Amino acid sequence: MTKEEFKFIYDSGDDKKLREVIVEMNKEHTFKELSTFAWVTYSSFQVKVKKLSLTSNKKVVKRRTNISLS
Repeated sequence: MTKEEFKFIYDSGDDKKLREVIVEMNKEHTFKELSTFAWVTYSSFQVKVKKLSLTSNKKVVKRRTNISLS
């Protein structure tokens, strides 16, 4: 999925579809990156994610941190 498609789904208001997309994209991207794709602040993205009862994939965050330190 492209960044533009993600932004379109984020802006559409379809929470069910957004939840599915966030779960799928969180396998490769952190919530911080996803908030950037949606062109929203990280704090407003966190509010939306909390409403959808989602948590960040910690393995992705940890793996990315280790890669960037290498």
